[in-house]
Amino acid sequence: MKQAIKNKYLFAILVAIAIIILTGLIGPIVSSNYVNNWGRKIAEKKNKAHTLAQNIISKQEVELLGFSTKIENDIRDKNPISKIDYLVVGQMLPKAYSISIFESNELVGWNESKILNSDQLIALKNKWGDGKSFFYESSLLYYLAVITEVESVQIFIAKPIQKKYRLQNSYYAKLSLSELIQSELSFPILIEFNELQSYPGSAPIINNDGDVIGSIALDKMSRDAEQKNISNVIELIQNTLFLFIVALLLLWFYNANRMKNSLFKVVYLTLSLITLRLLLAILNIGDLLGFQDIISPIYFSSTFLLGLAKSPIELFLTISVFLIVSLKLFLILSTNVNTNDIPKYRKMVYVIFLFILLILLYNGFTSTIKSVIFDSSILYFKESSILASYQTSFMYLSVLLIGLSVILFAITLLSVLINLICSSIEIKRNYIFVIVLVIALVLIALDEHYYSKSSLLFGSFFIIFVLAITYFLNKLNLNNNSKFVTLLFASSILSI
Repeated sequence: MKQAIKNKYLFAILVAIAIIILTGLIGPIVSSNYVNNWGRKIAEKKNKAHTLAQNIISKQEVELLGFSTKIENDIRDKNPISKIDYLVVGQMLPKAYSISIFESNELVGWNESKILNSDQLIALKNKWGDGKSFFYESSLLYYLAVITEVESVQIFIAKPIQKKYRLQNSYYAKLSLSELIQSELSFPILIEFNELQSYPGSAPIINNDGDVIGSIALDKMSRDAEQKNISNVIELIQNTLFLFIVALLLLWFYNANRMKNSLFKVVYLTLSLITLRLLLAILNIGDLLGFQDIISPIYFSSTFLLGLAKSPIELFLTISVFLIVSLKLFLILSTNVNTNDIPKYRKMVYVIFLFILLILLYNGFTSTIKSVIFDSSILYFKESSILASYQTSFMYLSVLLIGLSVILFAITLLSVLINLICSSIEIKRNYIFVIVLVIALVLIALDEHYYSKSSLLFGSFFIIFVLAITYFLNKLNLNNNSKFVTLLFASSILSI
């Protein structure tokens, strides 16, 4: 045990294994206890939802009656005699409220829109009486409303509390009492805005006079579903710890062997990251976390890379692996690569191989960008607002990282390629850039002619652009911050 404590990796692994075993033993007990107390927990949640809903309605009810009293006082003080006078009185309420003023059952004043007629007013007044709030339903909205009367004038004031429709555009403003309550409670509920109807197991919502005006119930509170949630939490803990153990083993092996060769380090890092990435996909840690907006294949799903890009978060994780490897290669190989000791025939093989890699990188980049656009339900160029939705912004970030990864990898390939040619042929370095450009353009033209991945124009732009960035970084002695800004700017241009 003392030896294990001395070795921090072994100690951390043993602790993680112990927690995995412990959660495996405790998990069934917790789940069983939850099932046994299911009835009590449901009653607690139902009471919590009912109390919150009733408090919200009561608060809005007080506001309605306050505005109604204000309108009554204004009518007494101003004694309006024409429709214009009543319209002026109606405009005194905030726009969030709807008011209709009737004199002798005739509509004489309103503010935003006419949401009921005199016959509806008479029916509602006969049903609910004076100064008692109730739910009112129009074709598009549910309201909390109240009717009061002063002399021969009836005042109907209503506040919208829930829309009956939903639009998918940037101008749509949400309005939902149900969603407001759900956001506070973190479990689904249903509200019935009709006092004559109710869901099974519902609790009544009452007005200031004690009359039932609606009801609230829990939605889809399944014991099996709740038990599944507990199992998911335990599985998430165990899977995360297992991933942590594998990461520690990889790091332990790396430190124990003290690799000196830079390329071996990159190869080991690449294999380690691929291993961890595959484990993330196999263990479904992203799904268990429950981030529906970025794990849902509704927004993006692709068969690219054998399912490692089946959702926005899976795409992001895969790109992150490629970005880390590209950055490591860039830091090691983009500058000060000694190729003088390599035999000439081997240099020619490497040059040919690197040109092939450059074309494959271009094809991979165009295929990935096409997949991001055409395998996605997000309309990237239709957003009219400066700040896009959360899902769109997340995909924008992924596209930017794709561009940055490709730029880093392409610069690394071109830097090594140019160094190999420079050490093989006695010619000015500037001419080498021209030679590489011509050969790359010819290969891109052949690639586009036979495979048509994108277009010859974009392929030519890709080669000229990355070669220009490579030349720029080679000629200017930039500090790390300047390099980082340059690479980010270049990746954003390439991604667009």
